[in-house]
Amino acid sequence: MNKTLQAGLGLCISFICYGPVAIQAMTFEPFYQNNQHPFVQPFNLPEAESAYLLRSGQYQSRYQLAITNNALQQTDGTESIVLDGEIYRLTWAGRTALSNGLEIGFAVPFIWYDKGFLDQTIGDWHKWFGLSERPLSSTKNQLQYRYVRNSQTVILLDSATDGIGDIRLQVALPVVQSPQRAWRLQGGIKLPTGDVGSLRGSGSTDVSLTVAVSDSDFVAGWPVNVTAGVVRIGDAEFLPQQVRRMIYYASLATAYPLTPRWQLKAQLDVHTSLFDSALESLGGNALQLNVGATWQWRQQVQLDLGMTQNLVTDVTPDVVFFFALRQYH
Repeated sequence: MNKTLQAGLGLCISFICYGPVAIQAMTFEPFYQNNQHPFVQPFNLPEAESAYLLRSGQYQSRYQLAITNNALQQTDGTESIVLDGEIYRLTWAGRTALSNGLEIGFAVPFIWYDKGFLDQTIGDWHKWFGLSERPLSSTKNQLQYRYVRNSQTVILLDSATDGIGDIRLQVALPVVQSPQRAWRLQGGIKLPTGDVGSLRGSGSTDVSLTVAVSDSDFVAGWPVNVTAGVVRIGDAEFLPQQVRRMIYYASLATAYPLTPRWQLKAQLDVHTSLFDSALESLGGNALQLNVGATWQWRQQVQLDLGMTQNLVTDVTPDVVFFFALRQYH
């Protein structure tokens, strides 16, 4: 390798890891990732967020793309479900702090369903690591979301569709705000702005209450973020006879500061079942693992790269890839 190429590679690595100027310690934020199961994501459950509120007048914008691959087929008694296809979800979210100490925010998802392209790649992943063969492995890159109960087709989506999902608004107030530790209490409301038949909305107005706790140096420089909350589901049009009214959720996130510009992150998300169903992939409790990294591109700009893996039941997708840009103004 010639000296010019070596110098160029060294300069690129130095920029990516350390940047052209000194960078202050990165702020830690959990992954902004909720359950992307095609029958759960229409309810747009609250994502984990840091307990640290913004400074008065400060604004944070966030743009996140999640790519979800589904390949599932289950039958139990009088119920059967087929989830085959990919979901692309682009979320625009923002929050700002007011002069009275409150913080307000919003999240607007844009969702589209299509056949996708990742079936072969994820199938190979399962083979490489000795995982079980995926259901529907013989059909590649198809689009079909179907739920049958008592011989009646309750849900069927087999053509590409896109549009806005259910919008969520929120307000948070500080309980404790110190450099070491923060607590926040947050209330939210989800509005029925998405189309129910296209699996983009639930048709219900839901309210939520969340408690978040952040510790910037919990153990040996590792920060920790914990959230827990409850959602009260309104009069849903999506599976109205089976949806449960009270949903409880929680998350636990931490990070390892690899360099001044890079953090490695891990996060567990859990929520109770949304539906009464004998099918594990519909009536089970959800537990998912998010792993990835955050790169501080500039002083006020961070990039998240990660993936989500189901751990217990198929009520969370097999795999989700997500990419996010977060900026402070």
